[in-house]
Amino acid sequence: MNAVDNGEFSYWGGDIHGVNTKVIPMMRITQDWYGHDDPSKRYAATFVFTSPSTEITEVHLTHEGEHENIEKDISDWSDYYFEPIKKLLEG
Repeated sequence: MNAVDNGEFSYWGGDIHGVNTKVIPMMRITQDWYGHDDPSKRYAATFVFTSPSTEITEVHLTHEGEHENIEKDISDWSDYYFEPIKKLLEG
């Protein structure tokens, strides 16, 4: 991921790809996401980072766009994004 405004990113071998529309280091990343199954569909994802203490960083996600199955979307964010990142960081 090129973590600058208008920088491109790609996850899972290009299955998900897009552009960072706004990057504020250590605070917020707003992205336009596109998937392989329908590249014309755009989803906006905003990640806001807060640190309630020096040992904890919380990530708050807002995901905007057409949702065909919101429960599946929530599960997918957890299973394919947040849980793997958590495991990586907790080592």
